[in-house]
Amino acid sequence: MLKTSDVNKYDAFIHDFLVQHQQVTLEKIGTLQVTGDQKLPEHGTNAAPVVQFSFDRKAETDPLLLDFIAERSVKNRALVAADLSSYLEQVRQFINIGKPYVIPGIGAVFMAKSMGYEFSQQSGASFVASPMVPVSTTEHYIEADPAESGRIRKKNSLAGLAFVVLVLVIGGVAWAIYNRVKDDKGSNSVQSEQQAPPPGEQQPDTTATAVAASADTQAPGTATTAAPATQAAAGGMRSYKFVFETTASGDRARTRTAQLQSFGDPAFYDSTKLSDNSYQYRLYLKHNMNIGDSTRVKDSLRMYLDRNVTLAQD
Repeated sequence: MLKTSDVNKYDAFIHDFLVQHQQVTLEKIGTLQVTGDQKLPEHGTNAAPVVQFSFDRKAETDPLLLDFIAERSVKNRALVAADLSSYLEQVRQFINIGKPYVIPGIGAVFMAKSMGYEFSQQSGASFVASPMVPVSTTEHYIEADPAESGRIRKKNSLAGLAFVVLVLVIGGVAWAIYNRVKDDKGSNSVQSEQQAPPPGEQQPDTTATAVAASADTQAPGTATTAAPATQAAAGGMRSYKFVFETTASGDRARTRTAQLQSFGDPAFYDSTKLSDNSYQYRLYLKHNMNIGDSTRVKDSLRMYLDRNVTLAQD
């Protein structure tokens, strides 16, 4: 099911881009092109451009649209590309079950009898004047400039690189602090183990001497004594899954997981078979940590992925 928040956000961007650039191509849907002056719908007061649609099952999303959305939303272009691809996949599923995909202020794409897609602006206000998304046709528009587009792409690339470096630095500092605390706890546990005399022993003056004298001759025994303390220090570590997306598409799960793995992230996915014999895929990042660190890591991943993250123990 399409989420209203996603529909409002991306459809508004698509509307603004089409009005500004006069043409937009959407992945595996086709191309919308402005062919004439604006007209008024039969109902409502919003003006809509005259648009022609060309269906193309192999179409790829216009790269300039990705730059446009990344600049407007101030997000990493790679994340915008992945999220928009996921959204358009949901749009196609929506159309394929017989529901029209409405672009507010433009029109609607729907399933044709020939199993392709068709476009219409003839269904009144429900198609060209959707009340769900307030879209301005007089604000935020700038003249298209190739040089400016190049600067936008460069700025987005630098911003994305800086964000990744910042996340890596924060993660490195947190990991160093965690290891330092773990080592301190392990050292204190071993020291307490070695200093505690056996029950009933009443020779405090000779215990230290005996331990020191046996250090060179009984190294295996010393290692055996320290091992339980070290294991106890590490006993709080657990493997956790930070779930950031669920989808019904196996292709989406594999593509998104591979993309994050190419960034160096520990990304994985699993699947659950539903009662209707379809599958639901769950995408997650896997980390080993103490439960006390989970909130901090969860917040960091939410900022990095720009998505809600839920915690599940492995």
